[in-house]
Amino acid sequence: MKRQDASARTLPEWGVGALLHACHRAFITEMQARLARHGVSFAQWMHLRHLHGADGISQVTLSRRLGIEKASSTAVLDELERQGLIARLRNPADRRQFLVSLTPLGRERLDVLIGEARQMNGIARTGVEDGDFAVFLGVLDALTINLRASEREAG
Repeated sequence: MKRQDASARTLPEWGVGALLHACHRAFITEMQARLARHGVSFAQWMHLRHLHGADGISQVTLSRRLGIEKASSTAVLDELERQGLIARLRNPADRRQFLVSLTPLGRERLDVLIGEARQMNGIARTGVEDGDFAVFLGVLDALTINLRASEREAG
């Protein structure tokens, strides 16, 4: 795999957003290809991943954690249910709500998909020292905090 020298880019040409977007797109493109081999879309992966360790949460809570509208989750959950990866049951405490859980097949599939995600993270980190990666994560966290604070001030 040929890598482009990061120092060849100039800051005015490649701002934070552009670099984050390019990295995100590269990661997502490869991850989508890996997920497709297991018959799972990226949207389905995100739903399954958020159910990991959170079985029996409401569809509304799941959607909120994903940062999407409940209606956007419905089609994804319908397909995951059709594949036998999740089950939706009425909440006995509130019959208007559905609680979403992984099925045994869903847990099995999720374990495989988590393995794929770990491999992707390993590929992405190739040649990056642990200390540098820790600094990178700290910088990303700071950027996120700054942008969220700015968003709250503007809103």
